[in-house]
Amino acid sequence: MDVKIMEWNINQRLNYAKEDAPEWICDYIDNNGIVVLLEIHRGNNWDKIKERAFGDRYDIFESENSKENDVLIAISKKLKLKETPVFCLSKDHSVPDFLEVKCETKNNEKFVIVGMRIHAVNIKDSEKENEFRFVLDKVKEEKNVIICGDFNNNRRGFIEDNKWNIRMIDEIIKNYDFHRKTPNGSSIYEEKKTNDAYEFAEDHFFIKGNSIQWTGLNNYSREFCNKSSSIYRWKHDFQLYLGKDELGISRYENIQPPYPDHAILSGSFSVNEICPSNVH
Repeated sequence: MDVKIMEWNINQRLNYAKEDAPEWICDYIDNNGIVVLLEIHRGNNWDKIKERAFGDRYDIFESENSKENDVLIAISKKLKLKETPVFCLSKDHSVPDFLEVKCETKNNEKFVIVGMRIHAVNIKDSEKENEFRFVLDKVKEEKNVIICGDFNNNRRGFIEDNKWNIRMIDEIIKNYDFHRKTPNGSSIYEEKKTNDAYEFAEDHFFIKGNSIQWTGLNNYSREFCNKSSSIYRWKHDFQLYLGKDELGISRYENIQPPYPDHAILSGSFSVNEICPSNVH
């Protein structure tokens, strides 16, 4: 049985905009799988969004951060959950926005789903690395794990040592027996670059374990931009380059919260005989 999994940073940013999340995000949430939403905020319409997106078909888990953005993981009730979720409170930049949910198959095969976001503002590259290692250490004793999220790394072609880039990430995960799944293209900023090295692919899957069989990886999806031409004025791009100011600093205009500014990351996997919810 293949299970769909999607991750999406929906750009609520601690309710900076003082506006509710757009309800059309529900139209882009796949059913009958696992959904991970980052940068959520429990605004006035949040319960309505959850009801419309998930109804009673999912078990829903949310982190409870007081000073950082929250994470939601929704898991179809077609999967059996036997353990309560584990979540961490992001009190400072030593801990990322993070939520872990443990699952189990009818063959007693355990697997873990983690949704996370590494912080981006006022944080050093070394601190980003520490945030990632925090989560890797948290699940290092687990045999089967899928981590997905927003890792706020530099562009694909950035390879400078001691900087937070994809090459460094790949070196780190080797020691934890993970491998990375990342689509082509960009998950933020412009959809396409003339030079692939300048793509900003910040949303990834990391997989560990012999019981998890990865069965598909989709392209980054920006189809939701078609919902509002007034918000997504640059079609599938999330920003417009405005040129340089008088100091020679590049200026941009960006999609502002509460509207998503990350592409949707999605794929599929199977775990040995996943257990339906009516099996005990």
